[in-house]
Amino acid sequence: MKSQSADGFWRILSGLEASQSEKIVEDLKFVEQAVIDCYECGVEAPTLPNMEKRNEDIKIAALFLKRCLNDLRALWNLLVIGYSTQAGTIAAALFENALIINCVLSNSKRATELRRSPSGQIPWTVADLCKFHINEIYSADNSSIDLEYQTACLYAHYVWLCMLKHPNMQSVLHDALVTNIPGEGYCIMASPDARKEDIPIKLTILLLSINRLINAIDSFSKAYKIDKTNEQVVEWQKKLDSIVPVINKTIDQYESQSLPVNIEGTRFLNKARQKFKDQMPQ
Repeated sequence: MKSQSADGFWRILSGLEASQSEKIVEDLKFVEQAVIDCYECGVEAPTLPNMEKRNEDIKIAALFLKRCLNDLRALWNLLVIGYSTQAGTIAAALFENALIINCVLSNSKRATELRRSPSGQIPWTVADLCKFHINEIYSADNSSIDLEYQTACLYAHYVWLCMLKHPNMQSVLHDALVTNIPGEGYCIMASPDARKEDIPIKLTILLLSINRLINAIDSFSKAYKIDKTNEQVVEWQKKLDSIVPVINKTIDQYESQSLPVNIEGTRFLNKARQKFKDQMPQ
């Protein structure tokens, strides 16, 4: 781009984002209802008829549920105006906030630990939160589930979101190609990404976020002991349960498409592979 001045470029962006947004919303149409249902189930969960008082665990979890719903709305808005990697940054935060909900609702001691933490700092790493969550899921399972492997798989989702959040060549190159001019290079300017090759990025961000959030909402409803005989609760549960099939169908449809930003070559993946290799019988 040859120009002596960038005057007016900021205002041009609003029109450019609006024009691309229609295309992006259409590309995401088949998962949009799942996003809506996830949000509305989260809003409704604390209002459902229940048989548990609002104890300290639930009060703390409710704060993080509120934050998750903010995160979901913000990342959706960023996705539909074309800023996918920036939405991934918020999705990484949602991932953490949702895991904290699971963490405090499954263990009252952890809820107390969080409440007493200096300056409100989270006293656990994301790896810790993943481990807590996986152990809770399979605590009553007597089969030969590899808890360490399941924890690594869950943490890998967070590592991928961090590939969008933290500086690295994959994500910046992906963003740069949005303004690529064949034979001339790329323009250094903000621009919405409505490219076909970015759809897998958008969908992966959404699916990881929705999956984490519905899991947290489900944990909240169980801790709150919602009255499953109540008609409102029955309808709410149907809506919540309808989301997972959409996630699975989308994964089946897009699993063959490669992600332009991936965790191949990361320290996490290299370490995980080495550990698996070391555990193999000689």
